[in-house]
Amino acid sequence: MDRFKPSWIDVEEAGARRRLSEFANAQPLDRLPFLAGLEQPSLGARSRFLEIRRRGRLAAVAVVVDPEVFGLRSVPIEIVVPGGAAAAIEVPERPCVAYAGERAWSELERAGGKLLVEELQMVRFQSPLPDADPRVVPVCDHDEVSASISRVHFEAGPYVGIRDERGRLASVGGVQVASERIAQLGGIWTREDRRREGLARAVVGELVRILEAGGRTVALHVGVDNPPAIELYASLGFRGRRRVRLYRFD
Repeated sequence: MDRFKPSWIDVEEAGARRRLSEFANAQPLDRLPFLAGLEQPSLGARSRFLEIRRRGRLAAVAVVVDPEVFGLRSVPIEIVVPGGAAAAIEVPERPCVAYAGERAWSELERAGGKLLVEELQMVRFQSPLPDADPRVVPVCDHDEVSASISRVHFEAGPYVGIRDERGRLASVGGVQVASERIAQLGGIWTREDRRREGLARAVVGELVRILEAGGRTVALHVGVDNPPAIELYASLGFRGRRRVRLYRFD
């Protein structure tokens, strides 16, 4: 019987690292978690890469990220052939959350995954940005941002925000994960009493300005059940590209 064979990838070994880099760079927007794990040192130190093969051929690749990064062990999976996702999710310690594109959904459901959320990946295409808002300033202290943002995220790239008259953050956002060519925004938040004032629009616009000046493509994920946020990002030149789901395994 043909069996899927998992093995951990030693990224310190030059050939293995090159092989993984080539895999990730073949579809960099789909495989950003793998690129970020290779190119973002603070994330890479908390990640292990897993390869699944069948008959000697690659079936899937996964990255297992320590719980301290996302709050629960996270396992982005990219399948090459059917069956690879189900084989990959059997390896990591549970509880964990699998993250995957549509091709893997049915496999993860059959393997017992509980759907947590479905997100739309949006990518920004060149289009005019609103004028820079002088109220947007750098945020340099991790303790000021939401507790849901780990220090690993905070170290990935710039965070900016808008403060109220008392100096408290009214809106903030930054880079969640990044590679040399792509930055994924995250932690975008506006205080409830300051919503619908255009603060998040100004924050995201400034982040885009900074990142594109450095030659990076800017992406983000948003819940498919959040039309106001999708509309906001669309107004800033972001377009929906693909859907991903998070499944919990206990």
